[in-house]
Amino acid sequence: MKWTKVEEDFILSHRYLTNQELAIFFNYPVSAIQYKKRRMNIDIDRTIKFSKYQIEILNGLLLSDASILYSKTTCNPFFSIDSVTQSFIDKIKYELPFRWRKIYIRHYNNLNKHQSYKLASRTTPSLINYHDEWYPNKIKIIPYNLILTPLVVKYWFYGDGSTSWRKQSPHSVALSLHTNGFSVQDVKLLVNKLKEDCGLDGFLIQKSTFGAPVISTSKIDLVQQFFKYIGDCDVKGFDYKWKIPYHIPRNYNRRKIKINNITYISQTAASKALHMCTKTISKRISQGLYSYVN
Repeated sequence: MKWTKVEEDFILSHRYLTNQELAIFFNYPVSAIQYKKRRMNIDIDRTIKFSKYQIEILNGLLLSDASILYSKTTCNPFFSIDSVTQSFIDKIKYELPFRWRKIYIRHYNNLNKHQSYKLASRTTPSLINYHDEWYPNKIKIIPYNLILTPLVVKYWFYGDGSTSWRKQSPHSVALSLHTNGFSVQDVKLLVNKLKEDCGLDGFLIQKSTFGAPVISTSKIDLVQQFFKYIGDCDVKGFDYKWKIPYHIPRNYNRRKIKINNITYISQTAASKALHMCTKTISKRISQGLYSYVN
């Protein structure tokens, strides 16, 4: 069977079609389509139908460390992600319907103390449209039609989110979404989407140490609203990111504190007597280990 140049170009430009659909279009046997794809080095029957749940996870991962790439030897792209947490890699492997390659472990030094896990899928034509949306000019951008949902933001936070207790006020938290790989215009678009899609208004764009844009906030109400929006952590090893701040009363410094059945007239007095920093006392009050006395 001889194939014309027009037919070959059609197969290349419609790689997302299944063998059965191409066979119906050309009125050829399915075996002929399979043979032609092998000769053209096109993957056979690797189309994937994503559910809405899986699409949201995929978008959240692409906002962080994941990527969709082409190799030099195939016509279809593949999904790839790095993480230092193996439980997160296992979660992704379980949730997304790709055919996976073997997990590659990368060591950072000779002592093998620091390592990351690289997960990559096999090539599939189902990722062509996603690649075209996220990499229109071979540079990763934020698609304008991207919709942020709690699941999308949660997986974005898994990959690129961080929290830290503030030294100036131990009860508050600095929350950041590290968007270093995107342009300032794309980051502004994400801030608007957080406001419009999620109702999270008040995030700021700051410069990181290397001058790249980072989305961050230290407003107690906004950080509380953020964690309420994305829900609880369901990946083992990422619990440390869920630092939830709390408000303190106005007469905070004058309130009596009870520690081990001993009442102190203030938090400052307790810290001096116990040689303990006020940050530790505040944290243990939030955990219910210490209590205020009326």
